[in-house]
Amino acid sequence: MSQFVAKALRWAASFEHFFYFTNNNIAYPYNGFEHRLCVGAATILEGNKLEILSQIEYKNRYWCGYVAYNLKNQIELLHSSSNATIPFPNLGFVAPLYVITFGKDTAMIDSEEVHPQVIFETIINIDLSAQPKQNKSLQIIATVNHETYLQQIEKIKQHLWQGDIYEMNYCIEFTASAAALDYIDIFSQLNQQSPMPFAVLAKTPNGVVMCASPERFLKKQHHKIISQPIKGTMRRSPDAILDEILKNQLRNSEKEQAENMMIVDLMRSDLAKIATIGSVMVTEMFEVYSFKQVHQMISTVVADLKPEINLQEIFKATFPMGSMTGAPKISAMKLIDELEATNRGIYSGAIGMISPNGDFDFNVVIRSIVYHPSIQQLSFHVGSAITTDSIAEQEYEECMLKAKAIFEVLKGNDK
Repeated sequence: MSQFVAKALRWAASFEHFFYFTNNNIAYPYNGFEHRLCVGAATILEGNKLEILSQIEYKNRYWCGYVAYNLKNQIELLHSSSNATIPFPNLGFVAPLYVITFGKDTAMIDSEEVHPQVIFETIINIDLSAQPKQNKSLQIIATVNHETYLQQIEKIKQHLWQGDIYEMNYCIEFTASAAALDYIDIFSQLNQQSPMPFAVLAKTPNGVVMCASPERFLKKQHHKIISQPIKGTMRRSPDAILDEILKNQLRNSEKEQAENMMIVDLMRSDLAKIATIGSVMVTEMFEVYSFKQVHQMISTVVADLKPEINLQEIFKATFPMGSMTGAPKISAMKLIDELEATNRGIYSGAIGMISPNGDFDFNVVIRSIVYHPSIQQLSFHVGSAITTDSIAEQEYEECMLKAKAIFEVLKGNDK
């Protein structure tokens, strides 16, 4: 993270709302997030109804925001029986007062209220050495212990064998009490440990999200809509030969390919609701991309949007993303509500940015820490796709692999 970006984040932290997006200079099909910081709120749209999305007037201005997992209850006849550790409204979007777009060696500042030169001088005059880092090593508590996790996987497999579902993404939560957490420092460490193309640091009055997501939910690029579901995870090795062996194991795994295929088929079906006839295409299948901590199997589905389709209709057809539910989607979501110990909150939702021309890019909120300073609570979830071929112990190990960077950051913070 450059010094100017670090100072800009400290400046942004004085506002109730900011959204920082970065692709960490990672090459990715259709690119990752644009490197941008959106600060303040000229307009706020927040609540639980899907119709909020139709109120976003994006012309000539940016919007940033999130969609929490429980929006599913507004899209389908579903309900959630548990509460989130850190609750968020189903939707929250802001039109920022200030937008800083970072180039390789440049920063372009757009401002509605203050002259950009004044903002620039305010940022460069921030003393980073004076910023307190109060993080302490945290006592992290699993809401589902190892034994219970294994038992729940067997319950899910019973439903799979009975034909109720074909695949289900089962998630578990970890929590910690955190009286004083320097979330900018934590995000910076997480971003160093696990740099990803859809990383976000978002602050709202409902909580802070430190997100190192490898997965794109949806990107609109002119008339095209792009989704890139992830299913398939393998650890990295510092040994180059072993690392290549592990990568090929993932690429050739029939189990991982089957999981990926089911979600690709689900996404094709979802996009077909909003796409012109015959335009839905799979342009990449079972591609393996290597990140610092893990290899991931990713597929790309592209379609041409029907004319005049709006954001509300797009989310109604596609949310939540199949990679975080399973298939069939509604049956999987019902079982998730029944078997998961806690509510997902913003986890499994999406955070993104809408450009002034109506294009947008949203990630999948995974590999993320959620923190609320007022209630002094921290939460993160991990999960994996369960199929009839799943071995419970291996699924647990996959969850721990996905959480590795988060554990390392939160448990290594004695300062």
